[in-house]
Amino acid sequence: ERMARSFQGCAIRLYAPMYVNSDIVRKELLKEPLIRKTMDKIKNVDYALTGIADVSLEHPKSTWAGYLTERKKQDLMRKGAVGYLCGYFLDKNGNKLSDPINDKIIGISFEDLKKVPHIIAAAGGLDKTNAISAALRGNLIHCLITDSRIAEKLVAVDS
Repeated sequence: ERMARSFQGCAIRLYAPMYVNSDIVRKELLKEPLIRKTMDKIKNVDYALTGIADVSLEHPKSTWAGYLTERKKQDLMRKGAVGYLCGYFLDKNGNKLSDPINDKIIGISFEDLKKVPHIIAAAGGLDKTNAISAALRGNLIHCLITDSRIAEKLVAVDS
């Protein structure tokens, strides 16, 4: 919010879980006026700030706690998932993985995400080279904030 104000913009918060297992619950949540209003605004954002995570990490972020079991994670990796961005699992080329888990997100649609003029990703620390590389290959991010170790690996992968 402070960053948005600094640039004479406004931040939009989505007061909903990122992922809902039940299609019925997801559809009902999307009918809620506050969520619906935010979802309508999301389609016209100028900037999106996101993280990028590697699907192979031993301890997935709490975002997926209770949903991303070891079995499901292995299934996603067998299907080619290397990481996720805005909740969407990606293959090595930055394409949205064909899996029902990607259809249960409450947030910007993958198609609308690709239309955002300025997507800023912050990802570093643990090795996220494959996930970041996928997002770059898929033209899903326009600006990357990372550490020197990851940056050097990305340059080596591209060479």
